[in-house]
Amino acid sequence: MYLNLSYRSIFDQLDEALTKKTLIVTSARTRRIGKTAALVHLATIKELPIVVMDLMVNSYTKEYPNLRIIGETAAERSTLLNTVLVDEGVREKTITILRDKGVTVSGFLLDRSTLKAGEKYVPYEERKFDTGIEQATMANIFGIPGVLMTKEEAENLEPQTFEEPPLLQITLKDIHSVPEVIHNGETLKGLIDVDINWKTGGLDKYGSAYVNLRTAGEKGKRPIEKRIEYKRGEAMDELPTKDDLVWDKERGIYLRPWKNVNDSTVQ
Repeated sequence: MYLNLSYRSIFDQLDEALTKKTLIVTSARTRRIGKTAALVHLATIKELPIVVMDLMVNSYTKEYPNLRIIGETAAERSTLLNTVLVDEGVREKTITILRDKGVTVSGFLLDRSTLKAGEKYVPYEERKFDTGIEQATMANIFGIPGVLMTKEEAENLEPQTFEEPPLLQITLKDIHSVPEVIHNGETLKGLIDVDINWKTGGLDKYGSAYVNLRTAGEKGKRPIEKRIEYKRGEAMDELPTKDDLVWDKERGIYLRPWKNVNDSTVQ
């Protein structure tokens, strides 16, 4: 099955793929949309190991210490695996070896035909270098440890382009569910308030949009609230937040302060 973000969340598609014992095919241009977060979340819930490229084992282990992270080479040699999730970039050869052993394999499979001619797949997390800087290592690009890239090699690197993730994805399984909200490819946690209002400017035409996302977090030992807000079009004038409203004790409701012709606020 292919990754499709039109109607369902990445997590839901991963969950379905695991149930069907199949893989989700991804494109080399689909980056930073929350695939890794969804894979880790599913692995945590199902208590499954994740198979990753060998050069990613250390970074994944450090980032997700409560998960079992296995490199491709170790996975191919293991005789103790039952069901695994594979991260994007794991070779088809590894997947075939695991399945031949009777291991259930699910997760992501990169469609390598979407790579440009001569392009090698490099996980986004490994692209941490500055073009033209001698400190960039070949390990970051080709998985070759201990070799420094020359300035000339760095300057001749082909620029990589990535698809920008959607601004906002909201999935509500049913009316009693907590929504799953992905903002700029990042799944929001500690949801408090999810508010979106879009108005037409004509049939299927943009008129105005208002987005208000509130989440709970911590700063030190103190709880804090974070807000993500967008106002565009008519929404910039029509849709206030609670901070813009005034509490009416007598009626027990919030009222919006309206402005008179002299631009002074009245309640």
